[in-house]
Amino acid sequence: MNKLLLFSTFILSGFFCLAQDNGGFEMWDETPTYSNPDVEPSNFASGNDQFYWAVGLIPVTEVSGVTGSGLRMETMIVDDETIAGYAIWGDVPDGDSEPFIFPGGFPFTDANVTGLTVSMRYDIDVTSPGFVWIQFKNNGELVTGGQDGNGNYFFEVSGMQSTWESFTFNFDQPLTSTPDECSIIFASNDILSDPSTGFEGDFLEIDNVMLNGTMELVPGGNLDTWIDVPPVLRPADWEVLYSPFFDTFEQSTDAYEGEFSLKLNTLLGSENDTIVSAAYQGVANDDGILATIPLVDDAESLDFWYKYDAVDGDQAIVFLVLSDDLENDEDGLYFLPYFIDAAADWTMATMDFSDVTDDIDFQYYAIIAFSSPIDDLGAPHPGSSLWLDAFSFNLEEGSCAHDPAILDEPPTLCPDEMATLGTQEWDSYQWYQQLGNFGDPILIEGATGQTFDVDGTYAGYSIWCETTSDGCTESTTAVLIDGYVFAPVVISGDGTTELCEGQSTELTVGGGPFETYQWLDDGNDIIGAMSDSFTVTETGSYTVIVTASECPNYEMTNGISVDITTHPLPVPVISQNGGILTLTESYDEYQWYLDGNAINGATGDTYNAVQNGDYHVVVSDEWGCEGTATSVSVIVDQIDEQLAQQFVAYPNPATSVLNIEFNKIDKTNTLKIIDLTGNVVYQTSTNLPKIGIDVSAFSAGIYFVQVSNNNLAKTSKITIR
Repeated sequence: MNKLLLFSTFILSGFFCLAQDNGGFEMWDETPTYSNPDVEPSNFASGNDQFYWAVGLIPVTEVSGVTGSGLRMETMIVDDETIAGYAIWGDVPDGDSEPFIFPGGFPFTDANVTGLTVSMRYDIDVTSPGFVWIQFKNNGELVTGGQDGNGNYFFEVSGMQSTWESFTFNFDQPLTSTPDECSIIFASNDILSDPSTGFEGDFLEIDNVMLNGTMELVPGGNLDTWIDVPPVLRPADWEVLYSPFFDTFEQSTDAYEGEFSLKLNTLLGSENDTIVSAAYQGVANDDGILATIPLVDDAESLDFWYKYDAVDGDQAIVFLVLSDDLENDEDGLYFLPYFIDAAADWTMATMDFSDVTDDIDFQYYAIIAFSSPIDDLGAPHPGSSLWLDAFSFNLEEGSCAHDPAILDEPPTLCPDEMATLGTQEWDSYQWYQQLGNFGDPILIEGATGQTFDVDGTYAGYSIWCETTSDGCTESTTAVLIDGYVFAPVVISGDGTTELCEGQSTELTVGGGPFETYQWLDDGNDIIGAMSDSFTVTETGSYTVIVTASECPNYEMTNGISVDITTHPLPVPVISQNGGILTLTESYDEYQWYLDGNAINGATGDTYNAVQNGDYHVVVSDEWGCEGTATSVSVIVDQIDEQLAQQFVAYPNPATSVLNIEFNKIDKTNTLKIIDLTGNVVYQTSTNLPKIGIDVSAFSAGIYFVQVSNNNLAKTSKITIR
């Protein structure tokens, strides 16, 4: 958070000394943390210890175990770097020492141990196996015997085991000396190679860790009890380098004034490299530390107090960075270094920049402190420690004597929330805003009271109050109004808006995840529809309302509804007139079937049956919804018997003229000639005893002549050449 200066004013030699924001290191923030299994009396280290503080990841988590809880280690990839999850009954080895020794562990004094049993689930690529490693020590040194002769047992784990299964790792080579300590190590991928390898999503889950052939237990081996790792205290308004394995900085009670100071330590890292501790105010990016904190008017110098325990002539360094704008351009940027030599007692340092303020109107500053030399300024030495306290700016004579401050904690607002900011009672007030650290301050019209109301629209803005007392004007610290901004609620699907009865389409909420979901149809809650997706089967106008865990009372919706129509399936009915099959309603498409087989070319609303069998039809309406008619049976032979000798067709085969001679003419006879596909190629009605039909233009082949009257029909097969 970037703030204006908070003043603590007193008169000193004709000018004012103004305490820099938390320059006395009296304010410390607790950093949120994570959980590890409670394995007392052992110590315990996990991938969380290494990676949470570096990249904010938690690769080791509590899961539901065989009974109670288990432990999950998962491999993650961040900026192309493999981060495998690991868990150690013990601690991380220091450096590249050979042999590889895990410090700590739990007390264990039985040389007759025969193996380790653990329940596991895992999915690990065989090219980068995870592992189970058991190490026995005595007085911090490896014992004799074991798989490698040095008290170690190492087993690789790879492949897939999707359900909990108990595995036993036998110690085929016994220990030959008695240990006093044991460490157990698990990892989800190969973290021993350099660089380590792994695959994102590979995991190893463990539960019920037991050593066999011994009465001694693995502390916390059932993994049912988890405890929060104590939070790290960080100095408010400062950023510090932190590692869970090294005390790079401390809240020191050895202070120049007040209760606390900041202690920075230069340490030897795990790779035998030297870690120089740093603390800074400002914004860090690829260009370094940027001056982004507003500098109070008329500041001329910066004072601070220090003590320095220097190893081999180390020099600590404090930089003051000044800039005339937030761009931190080269032309308007000024670096003022202060080199610190060994000092056993508290010593005051003054960084005077009054000689450069005549040429450049500095508006912003940053402070950077290092516990030892960096880059080309010298070689750092592990063991050097720097104490810092009481940073304060000195102002020229005439500065204000009053100390305004915003009395309320900076709020984090939901979009529908409001908060009130206020300052002490002064003669007059004017509130200002600035978007983050960019652009010029903007006077808020009409905001001239002791308090000022802010809502979610001010999220991302720094707000402060310019106060006047006894004719002197000073500003409060700026507070950054933080607000929750949520991605728009979007309903996505496959684009389907028309369904047939029995079909469904899936609607899904994008922009989450959210805490709660409620799907609505035409503005009414759908009972039970409270997940991030909803399966639509019925006609409706669908929307969704969601809430986020940060703002449970703020409801968000997608706004525009998704309209879906479900159409009923057609119900075709066949009307039978002898062998003539028709439908009682019209549809877009038809397909007739005989005994379950599609009739080639039979795609009309009528079909003339010329063979015995069961007939049905499948139809499609304008929405593509299909319906199937109940089948009907047609027995052509029975119809023929009732109309026996009713007509004669000759010659057969015919070439030019086909003669039809009727035996009964008391009724009008309907005559049809039907090809093999069921299409009617010729049709007439007559009450004459005989007619001749010109078939010379017909394609050669087999046809059926069908004569019907009085709801009866006879069919005869003919050949045309």
